[in-house]
Amino acid sequence: MYFHVSYANWQIGAIIQPGNWGRQLRQLGTVSIPIDFGFSPLSYTKTMIWESCFEAARLRIDPALPSRLDCVFLCDVQAHAEQFRNSYRQGAYVYTCDPVAPNVNQHLSDFSLMEVPNGALIDVIPPRAIQYWSNQPVGTREIIYAGSVRVTGRL
Repeated sequence: MYFHVSYANWQIGAIIQPGNWGRQLRQLGTVSIPIDFGFSPLSYTKTMIWESCFEAARLRIDPALPSRLDCVFLCDVQAHAEQFRNSYRQGAYVYTCDPVAPNVNQHLSDFSLMEVPNGALIDVIPPRAIQYWSNQPVGTREIIYAGSVRVTGRL
């Protein structure tokens, strides 16, 4: 069983397809006027820079790893999903879910490396991106799951 955090009101049995985060980021990258995505223009600029660096690191380290842009984000520990919700998606739901198909490409990563530390982004993002794709998690575990999942419950 896995855990997924979302503002969407998924029903039990619903299928969550990979790529929602990537679709949102790609939409941000194509608009010429501000869109309300729930965060400030400076914040989404930082998010675009951050995710671009993480994607570039993935492509350089191992292009076979699943992309953060084309995945479903999961946790295998309920407390980690709740921690993510409380820190980044206040008011969102925590769902339990199961994979739709077996043997889907996935990567276990350390979400704590996604937290923005003090310092110049140009200095802190690249080494964190490399660690994210290269090292075993020591903090909050995040699974980058390249397949669909079925909602089995809501906590």
